[in-house]
Amino acid sequence: MPKKKPLEVLQDAATPKRKEQKFLSLGCPLLNLAVSGDWQKGIMAGTYVFYVGDSSSGKTLATLTLLAEAANNPEFDDYELWHIDAEVGNHFDFEKFFGSKAAKRIQVLRSEPGKPMLLEFVYDWLEAKIKAGQKFVAIIDSLDTLSSEQKEKQIADDAKNRAEGKEIDGSYGDGKAKINSQRLPRILTMIEDSGSILLSISQVRDNLKAGLYGPKHVRGGGHAIKFGGSVEIWTYPGEKLMKEVNGQKRIIGIVPTFKVEKNRINGRQRTVSIPIMPDFGVDATGAAVDFLIKEKTWSATSGRITSTMYDKTYNREELIRKIEDDGREQELFAAMQACWDSIESQLTVTRKKRYE
Repeated sequence: MPKKKPLEVLQDAATPKRKEQKFLSLGCPLLNLAVSGDWQKGIMAGTYVFYVGDSSSGKTLATLTLLAEAANNPEFDDYELWHIDAEVGNHFDFEKFFGSKAAKRIQVLRSEPGKPMLLEFVYDWLEAKIKAGQKFVAIIDSLDTLSSEQKEKQIADDAKNRAEGKEIDGSYGDGKAKINSQRLPRILTMIEDSGSILLSISQVRDNLKAGLYGPKHVRGGGHAIKFGGSVEIWTYPGEKLMKEVNGQKRIIGIVPTFKVEKNRINGRQRTVSIPIMPDFGVDATGAAVDFLIKEKTWSATSGRITSTMYDKTYNREELIRKIEDDGREQELFAAMQACWDSIESQLTVTRKKRYE
């Protein structure tokens, strides 16, 4: 790709390009709204996004849905789609959850059997892709399970010392924060220039030094991840979706919370709840229905929902199936957009412009 001169970079920075910018849906219109304010637009091409969350809060399935969106979006036909499976924990049936297009296009990168995947290797691999002129949407799952050359050396040295009856020095630093600080700014520039998308996942950790006022949870990897990310989303386990069978309530899914903690798209921090079911995946239609009820655009009485789309009332599952069977999802999402815009307009602080 042609190298830009310094003056050209400055000229680009002063030129508004949002209308030209390519967006990729996050796979759920409600989550798109939380990030961009537009149900059809999720994250921008050429950016880095990271998820942080508890176990069983839907991180992997939600991020794989992003790859499925790319697989079905013609604007990303020339992109490679990668799930960098450092956890070696991806056992999803891609075709069942995301369809045949995604199953054919999503590729999985794993380390050699019996060997950990190194953070240095991932950065080298990403750079090699871009230098070869290949655009990609890639998910690192997860940063926590990546090892490093420093960590592997320490493990080898400790094993040798134990075998020789020597004391272990007790140092457990893995050097990943330093590696991220050195390599991430470099890769971010390359990603922006190529129009690729990089997304990483981190596990939440209890903050043992929180005290009375500090955050209860943190994540590893150093400050570079937060500074470099365009969007930062934290996920939290929510309520369980239940269904009664043979007189007993049984779990059929979860409703995790997605909290946008950092947002360079519109600067807003928003929180939404999205149903996820093991047999289906991210329930985009159900999320929109629940949102409209929660915000009192639609009403629910004794389990029956009165909507603006039908004269007849339905229970939740009946209404979702009716909308999908009738092919009226876009109408539903448009109603959700209108409700969202109404809320945002009431939150907007209107002041006189300081500059013309």
